[in-house]
Order: sequence, then C-alpha cells, then structure tokens
Amino acid sequence: AKPEGATVNFDARAAGGAITSITGDSYAVGRIECDKPGVVTVQMSMGIEILQEDGTWSPRYYTGTQNIVFSDGSIGKTVVMSIGSSEIVIDGEKAAIDAAPIVQNSRTYVPFRALAEAFGAEVAYDEATQAVTATLGSNTVVMTIGSATYTVNGEEKTADVAPFISGGRTMVPVRFAAEAFGSKVIPTYDDNGATADVLFKL
Repeated sequence: AKPEGATVNFDARAAGGAITSITGDSYAVGRIECDKPGVVTVQMSMGIEILQEDGTWSPRYYTGTQNIVFSDGSIGKTVVMSIGSSEIVIDGEKAAIDAAPIVQNSRTYVPFRALAEAFGAEVAYDEATQAVTATLGSNTVVMTIGSATYTVNGEEKTADVAPFISGGRTMVPVRFAAEAFGSKVIPTYDDNGATADVLFKL
C-alpha cells in the first residue's frame, strides 16, 4: 500500500550484494523513496537454505510487513494508527494502546484519548455529563458522547456522526479527530479498498 498517486522506488543495490553465509549478526540495507507524505506498507520476503544433518539443503521462507512513515518535512508529530491494531507509531516509535481503530458503517473511528495523548494533549472525562475535554497548547476541544455537536476553543461545531463508547473508550471519526487538532489525515487502503492505516500529521 502507498499514498494515493505516490511513486515509490526501492533500490536493492544499496544492500551491497547477497549474504552467502551467516556467522553472527548479519543484515542487508535497501533504500525506499516516496514522493508524497503518507504511509508505505512494505512486505519483504527472504529465502534461505538450511544444511540438514544428512548433508542436504532444505529451503525456508520468511516474510514480514512494515509500515514506513514518509513526512512532508514540516515540523510536528506524525502518528499512525492501523485498523484492528492495538499498536500506535509516534514519530517512528511503536507503542501499545488499549483500544484499536475500527470501521463501522463504512466510517473509520479511532480511540480519541490514545490519539490526543500521542500528540501531547491532556485529556479529561466527566462521567456525569459524558463530556471529553482535550487540551493541546492553546486549543481546547470538548465533545459529548452521543452528540454530534462539539466545541473548539468555545466555538460550536457540528460533525456528521457522534462519538461513541466502545470497550470503555471514546471512539471518534477520523475527520473529527483531524479537525479537532488541526492535523492532516492521510489514509491508506488494502487490496479490497478498505481503510488499512491512518496517518495524522500535526
């Protein structure tokens, strides 16, 4: 997967040739370039042959997937969340979160507290009123569970869907999360056209 309209290049020659024997820690290096900001999902496969006791060689194959964030060079945090994953990537560093983004009724929702705190915001929840307040720098966002109306620095706004509680966590639509913090949002999609990852750039 890659950002829409992006060109991605992989230079295998940077690896410096194939590894023919392993006597300790060994690695190969390649170069990946992308001409647009966003998330590039890279799947790499490796085949090796293992010498058996009977003197024959037996092939083994290994594969893995890695999300690589390409920013536009601007100053600010980059946060990546993946649908169904309880892992968040903040400026290239992985961390665990206690709720995963989901797709519901063709809309993508992310756990608000995890996203807000990834950006460095302070989040408070008033159980009596079901109001969630997030403060980031001079900006304060207040939303209410089940209500499409929210405020940014006291200015009332309306979203097209309301935040809701799932597994004890406040889930908000991606567009709302972007507007609340003034961030850019760049989604990536899987082979079936469904949202796979969401990149937030503050």
